[in-house]
Formats: sequence, C-alpha cells, structure tokens
Amino acid sequence: MALTKTIARIFRLRTNVLLLLFLTVGWYMVFVGIPVLTIPGNSLAFQLSIFTDRDYVLMAGLALLASLFTVIQIELFRRHRGGKRWQAIGKAGAGGASATLAAILASAACSSCVAAILGFLGFGTVLTIIQYRWYVVLVAIVFMLISIIFTLRHLDKPCEKCIKEESGKSFV
Repeated sequence: MALTKTIARIFRLRTNVLLLLFLTVGWYMVFVGIPVLTIPGNSLAFQLSIFTDRDYVLMAGLALLASLFTVIQIELFRRHRGGKRWQAIGKAGAGGASATLAAILASAACSSCVAAILGFLGFGTVLTIIQYRWYVVLVAIVFMLISIIFTLRHLDKPCEKCIKEESGKSFV
C-alpha cells in the first residue's frame, strides 16, 4: 500500500507523467528498431508485419516498466543531494540496468532477430534462447519489477544513514 502512495506522489508532477509517456514511446521504438537495424535487408514494414498481438503487448509492457523504472530513478536523483546521490542511484540502478538489458534481448520477435542480436553467443546458445524465449521475458519482467519495488522502498523510507547525513531533511 505504501508503494502505491509513493508512486502517486511521484506522478503528482505533470512533468513526471509526460516523461513516463515520452520514455514509453521511446523504449517501444527501441524494441521495434533493434531487429530492424540489426538484420540486413529488414524494413520497419516487414518487421511490423511479422509481429503477433502477443509481441505488441509484450513490448508495450516492457517499455512501460522500463520507463517507470527510469522515472523513479530520476526522482531518486532529484531527492538526494551531493555525493550520496550517486550511491543511492547505483544501489538501485544495477538491478534495473540488468533487467533493461534482458528486456532488450527478450524483445526480439523472431528467431532471425535473436540470431542477429545474439550471434556472438554461438549457435547452440541462440537455439536455447529461442526455445525458452518466454521464460527469458518472464525473468526480465520479474527483475524489472523487483528493481522498481526496491527503488520505491528507498524513496518511501530512506535508510537511517541517509537520514542522518541529510541532517533531518525530508525526502517527501
């Protein structure tokens, strides 16, 4: 319940809502654009024609989660001052960065896209990833949600060390 209040507090600012929408569109374009740019001879029209409804929903969900994580990180950046700013973001950002990378890798909608993106891993690894692609997507979503929850917890209730170093300043 406290996490939803923290999210509501973050999105009271209209700029954060607009930033979320802008970033969601941007991430969606990245997820669609990666296969288009990495596969020779591929075009946007062809790529959109081979996507299924499930792929569109998946990419929209991953784009929204990645954007939400980014907006929360920006809010964390705004609330911390000085050198502690980078420590706070580094602690919460590592999980989000790995989840974002997993989301980018999981966004490839076809086997040729995955082979083009992950060709450096070898043929057997690419075949395994293609076979278990939806599990990779599920893991990416779980990592993204975990990183969002931990960052929200930090915004909602900062650690005692942060409170002492800020000498009584409020984070909310």
